[in-house]
Amino acid sequence: MKTKFFLSALAATLLLSAQGLTTTAYAGGRQIDVPLIRGFIPSTGFDDNDTVEFVAYAHLPNSCYRLSGHRVLRDNNGTPTRVALSAIRIMDGVCAEGRDLPQDLLAVVPVTETIRLGRLSAGTYNVSYDRLVDGGQVVVEQRRFDVAMARTSNVDDFRYAIVNSAQVASVNRTLSGVQARLSVTLTSSCTNLGEVLTVRHEDTIVALPQITVQEGVMCTQELRSEERTVDLGTMDDGTYLLHVRSNGGMAKNEVFSVFRPTGR
Repeated sequence: MKTKFFLSALAATLLLSAQGLTTTAYAGGRQIDVPLIRGFIPSTGFDDNDTVEFVAYAHLPNSCYRLSGHRVLRDNNGTPTRVALSAIRIMDGVCAEGRDLPQDLLAVVPVTETIRLGRLSAGTYNVSYDRLVDGGQVVVEQRRFDVAMARTSNVDDFRYAIVNSAQVASVNRTLSGVQARLSVTLTSSCTNLGEVLTVRHEDTIVALPQITVQEGVMCTQELRSEERTVDLGTMDDGTYLLHVRSNGGMAKNEVFSVFRPTGR
């Protein structure tokens, strides 16, 4: 499987070079555009006082590449229409041109980049990107999403915990389903982590870790950590995004894969 991914990514790199998308070499490396394996954006959940996020998941051809940044193309109104990732091919040391790489450096390197598209007016949007598909072909794909009108002047409609991390191991698909492990921070003695609601749409799961406040008790400022295991349900084979809303209009993003156990 790794060999297949490597050949596909390498073919895409060569194709991109042939299309003139590789930029000029500069000191210390050569920059290329990187097609995505998948681009994610929650189709709902953002309103017009949120910062909209696009999550890019890609494979670098091998360990001699480093993710160097991203670009957001916008139309004349400032509306984002296209995103792209770029990487640098390191050209010195073990990665010097003409040298054979050790086997442990040949495998593709998965990378995830959260791209902030900014605050957008209420409406429906489409953002395109280059996607790498089987056989090394690069096709243009679009993700469609909605931005709702905010119901309040607050950054969030609900009060969320401060999310420190959200983790989902890439797992074998089983009847017991997939679970996420959330680590949050609470900021007072009278706040607690309430029910964590989840909303799933196709390949994106949005988790909402709302807090509850105890009324009629003395409340002091203090930082407390809490962890929670959240059931995400059963899933088909594929790559998914877990998007966890956090305090202050922020979010944590975790890309994970679900696959059928070998031999079944």
